[in-house]
Amino acid sequence: MRRIMFKELRENIGYYFLEKKIAKIKRDPAFLNLNDAKTIAIVANIDTIEKYKTISKFTEWLRQQEKSVFVLAFVKNEEFQKFFYRGTSILFFSKKNMTWYGKPRNIQYEEFINKPFDILIDTSLTQIITMQYLVGLSKAQFKVGKFYESRSYSDFMITLKPDDNLDYFIDQIKYYLTTINQ
Repeated sequence: MRRIMFKELRENIGYYFLEKKIAKIKRDPAFLNLNDAKTIAIVANIDTIEKYKTISKFTEWLRQQEKSVFVLAFVKNEEFQKFFYRGTSILFFSKKNMTWYGKPRNIQYEEFINKPFDILIDTSLTQIITMQYLVGLSKAQFKVGKFYESRSYSDFMITLKPDDNLDYFIDQIKYYLTTINQ
């Protein structure tokens, strides 16, 4: 019980700081489809090998569309990160790269949020404060992610059912981003 209360307190403090930073950002979202985008950022929560394979396949599909793709993925522990580290184009980070309230902290994080990607895609299936920092503070022109009842920082949100998986979510992202007009 105390652990849950402390986690909620940490997240509330994290969201407090995030909201203050977002309030200072001036941003004009631009609705882009995949045809018009040249640079795409993906943020992911990779906690299984299946999710890693799905994100890798999606990344490869985007590159076949001649898009420049940058992937920043959260992994829960160092061992999982080391398993994928070699030979991958995904930049991983873990809890050691975050403050106690969930804000990412390292040089790559600062570079990521300051780069003006055409589209940022948050593939997280659950709301994670760290991912919300990345999405909320990103200078991307168009932000896509899952619909959440509260505290969502995406410009375009896709509603999922509780039993929908990452493959389905990515199929929905592909569908909408290839059919949406500016």
